[in-house]
Amino acid sequence: MKKILVCLLLLTGTSVWADDANIQTFFADDGYCILGYKGTPVLPWCGYCVHDVDRPVPPKMKIDPAKVVFLPAPPDAVVLFDHKNPSLDAWNETKWKITDDGYLEATSGAIASKENWGAAQYHLEWRYPKDFKGPWGNQGNNGVLLLGSYEIQIFNNEKYLINSDGMAGAVYGQTPPLVNVALPEGAWQTYDIFFRPGVWKEGKCVERPRVTILHNGVMIQNNQIIYGRTGHKTLPGDDTDRVDGPLVLSGHGCPVQFRNVWIRRGE
Repeated sequence: MKKILVCLLLLTGTSVWADDANIQTFFADDGYCILGYKGTPVLPWCGYCVHDVDRPVPPKMKIDPAKVVFLPAPPDAVVLFDHKNPSLDAWNETKWKITDDGYLEATSGAIASKENWGAAQYHLEWRYPKDFKGPWGNQGNNGVLLLGSYEIQIFNNEKYLINSDGMAGAVYGQTPPLVNVALPEGAWQTYDIFFRPGVWKEGKCVERPRVTILHNGVMIQNNQIIYGRTGHKTLPGDDTDRVDGPLVLSGHGCPVQFRNVWIRRGE
């Protein structure tokens, strides 16, 4: 893709990051926009800045929405949300709502599970809305925070292209997905996240957390190291002794919906 530098500073309201003078926006010949930064901290394991506009973008893979498989909850799974029997009983108090058709919809703030989880398979079915009129940077914006600390990004990357470590399926601010398999607006999508927390001895990490992710049935993270707590424009944060925590879904002002959420504990 040929990139053309358009601006160094976005006007207020065009993005959730519009107040940052380091932001850079590129438009490509195929209509995609790449939004990211220069001047943020350098990730020591790869040499790129956090949310670096120059970091390679994963290839796009076309998926037929009609062929996506939605797995039922196995007998050993704990169901946190089922759109056929919608309830918020498994979640702490939240401003999120259950829609008339039984879906869990993001409003403002986050939603956190009452129970803590660690090593497990996390299954989530979700979709971003059609024709969302909010800021460019909030298009389909949400996230799955494992242990409440490690965010796996949700974003509308079928239509919009942001920095590669902020794309759908990225370990946010750390590692891009291997491939972009995002579906069109309004289509239901799946994450199957296989997570193993870190190993700590006497307050020291002897093995980092790792994650493998299937997005719409395609592996997009393969036993990937998580280098610490994820964050915006920051290096990984301290996560000492973090081995379990709530499942948190973040809200960024976009009405992303979730349909089925279940978890199978691992070892």
